[in-house]
Amino acid sequence: MVRLLARFVTRLKALGVYDQSLIIFQSDHGGGFEPDHMPVRLLGLMAIKPPGSRGSLRTSPVQSSMTDLPATLVEQAGLGEFSGPGMSIFSLEPGDRQRRFVFMHDGELHSLSISGPVSDPDSFGPIEHVDTVVRSRAYRPGKRVLAGLAGEGGRYLGEGWSSQDDRLVWNNGHEATLLLELPPVDGDLVLGLEFIPNIDPDRHPAQRISAEVNGRLVGEWVAEEKRGMRVRAPVPAEWLDRPLTEIRLILPDAASPAELGSGSDSRTLGVALTAFSLVPASQDGNGEPGG
Repeated sequence: MVRLLARFVTRLKALGVYDQSLIIFQSDHGGGFEPDHMPVRLLGLMAIKPPGSRGSLRTSPVQSSMTDLPATLVEQAGLGEFSGPGMSIFSLEPGDRQRRFVFMHDGELHSLSISGPVSDPDSFGPIEHVDTVVRSRAYRPGKRVLAGLAGEGGRYLGEGWSSQDDRLVWNNGHEATLLLELPPVDGDLVLGLEFIPNIDPDRHPAQRISAEVNGRLVGEWVAEEKRGMRVRAPVPAEWLDRPLTEIRLILPDAASPAELGSGSDSRTLGVALTAFSLVPASQDGNGEPGG
């Protein structure tokens, strides 16, 4: 990435637009880190070159936040006063400033306050749960639900999940649950699961996956390739006799990349869920999505 940024700057200079340009490089802190990695997750790099600036790179002592970027852009573009949150980074004075960091963990929203430099562990306040409006877990049998931030799967996540990625969500532990509010059903259903197993041909060649519905085993599978899998399991209608249906994935072989020596991620990964469904057995295999 550093090499790409250097090429980008070189290209701007070759085009003759570097000097008059406002350039902001803002790094991504990543989505795969859980709260036990704090405060490392908060150390995102921001580098700014104002129009017409000269001199070598300098480190600023001001305590900025991502919410300061809109105000900074409006000020530098000469567009007048900015009415939203945040301040122009160029108008900040050195000194302690309270900021707020918000993140998802186990399907719930959390936050912590930061007052002081991010390099000082004493700047970080305690992690607190953020009350949010509970989204409906209502589910219509036959619907294929996509996981990740781009889908609707987040509302059904129970315990045992990592923060969602764009189109998937990894578990974190040896069990993970989905919670669904089903209407009364007249017949049996078929559970469909779509996932990518955590497989390493040399270090972790197999991944066992079991699924339970309301405490009853419905299916068991073994993954031996790191590719997308689609599996099905029958679910008798008499097992769906409660207001909230629990689908529990059991992952005895889940392991962290750090434990396997293949990375620094300490999450206990078994599968990355990409989609799921509960399809009436009468429709399964007839063009309806089932897994």
